[in-house]
Amino acid sequence: NYFDGKAAKPYHISTGLPAQRKFWEKKIIEAIKINDAVVIRSSSGQGKSTLAWRVGFLLMDKYKIYQLHNLKTWEQANSTMEFLQSRVLLGEFPMVIIDGLNSEVDHWQMLVERTSLLPVRYIITSRHEDWVRYGADISSVSLQPIDISIDKDEAEDIYNQFKQKEKLHHEIKDWQPISEQELDNG
Repeated sequence: NYFDGKAAKPYHISTGLPAQRKFWEKKIIEAIKINDAVVIRSSSGQGKSTLAWRVGFLLMDKYKIYQLHNLKTWEQANSTMEFLQSRVLLGEFPMVIIDGLNSEVDHWQMLVERTSLLPVRYIITSRHEDWVRYGADISSVSLQPIDISIDKDEAEDIYNQFKQKEKLHHEIKDWQPISEQELDNG
């Protein structure tokens, strides 16, 4: 599934499938140190999920990683807040990953606001159009959006990482033709 372009899952990261995107990983890690939440935004297929899970994996020694799938009501937001408070009381530093803003998690802002005084961090992924739909007034929380993209240098680096791991299709001999075609399409 990972190589068919499906969204990355934690087990993809733990098995070392994705190429490392060190520039974006570093930028997200630096942002999460000083913000309650970081929103990774881009169009579909740009690696938002991979980056979210990779950063979570890299920060596992400091944070306990949780994934939030459902937050449709204020009651669910309140219950989740109480759960996170209980984890903090046990000495944990929770990091909550919301992989894809949609109607299933549209009360995310309420949760981030209510836990802003706790050592809880959030990584949220969103397509630009979903940020318009499900993004919210973020003035009451410390949130940093990071709009990811890929340039030719990063495309070559990703190609070389996959080549080194022997994870390229046998017909792919060079990175430029495909990369330049895709980069031109945005």
